[in-house]
Amino acid sequence: MLPKTLLGLALTAATGLCASLQQVTNWGSNPTNIRMYTYVPDRLATKPAIIVALHACGGTAPSWYSGTRLPSYADQYGFILIYPGTPNMSNCWGVQDPATLTHGAGGDSLGIVAMVNYTIAKYNADASRVYVMGTSSGGMMTNVMAATYPEVFEAGAAYSGVAHACFAGAGSATPFSPNQTCARGLQHTPEEWGNFVRNSYPGYGWYSLFQSGHCASIFQDIKLPFDDGSLQY
Repeated sequence: MLPKTLLGLALTAATGLCASLQQVTNWGSNPTNIRMYTYVPDRLATKPAIIVALHACGGTAPSWYSGTRLPSYADQYGFILIYPGTPNMSNCWGVQDPATLTHGAGGDSLGIVAMVNYTIAKYNADASRVYVMGTSSGGMMTNVMAATYPEVFEAGAAYSGVAHACFAGAGSATPFSPNQTCARGLQHTPEEWGNFVRNSYPGYGWYSLFQSGHCASIFQDIKLPFDDGSLQY
């Protein structure tokens, strides 16, 4: 048994295949005390892309890391994964928070942008290829990130989320919140929905590419610039 163990360690050392999910501290502005985790593959591309992957309500960054195939694709294509995590509000993202919904004002969104900036600086990543994705509460937060910080995210993909600012004004944004107006169906005109986005960053005229859906195959249809068609999310 010992020789096999030593052989395994030697092979690991020789190949350098030691990448794993790592928690990061002191990455920058963090007004809501959220958590940062990253997965950086051993063979990192030159000027790597970044994907921010946002967990569901009640989830955690480590569980979301274990629940998708993204790490294996990061190994293949050399991009970096950021897994933010929130311990607040039953581990649900603060998509109702006026600060989160306003560019530069604070909240969860500002903490996530700080994670992106930290990662770009540390790994010389490509600031023009930063993407965000998520499901459930993470899908809601994906909408928020693309609307509130469109200059940061080239594209986003949300599965089973709600429209940006749908929960605005509610006391919380969990399945247990007393205000379930958004979850039960909130109607606005297209112009009104658009104004929520425009008011999050007044004066900014370009917005992230976006894909949204509520079907099981939505992430199988995402096409990113470094995807040759073989990725299955």
